[in-house]
Amino acid sequence: MSKTVRLLLNLIFSLFLVVPSFAQIISPPQWDIQFSDQNPTVGQEVEVVFKATIPLNWYIYSNDFDPDLGPLLTELILEDSLGIERVDDLKAVAEDEI
Repeated sequence: MSKTVRLLLNLIFSLFLVVPSFAQIISPPQWDIQFSDQNPTVGQEVEVVFKATIPLNWYIYSNDFDPDLGPLLTELILEDSLGIERVDDLKAVAEDEI
């Protein structure tokens, strides 16, 4: 096999490896976080509302159904968060309920 043919085959093979990687470009949802009180004091409970702008062809699944039925539920992880703790479970609300 000539050097030119080998180089051409390597180029084609490289393209087959590189092109599919562009399909994995991630543009995650953008989150807006709102607090019921903008200046809470120590020991005070505040309600936190997370609103997401979800890109086209993305899905965020609620947390109010049986996790054994399908996709991963939305969850809030507060590990290593200082000065805050979750008091109640997450609750899914519609846009018009906020």
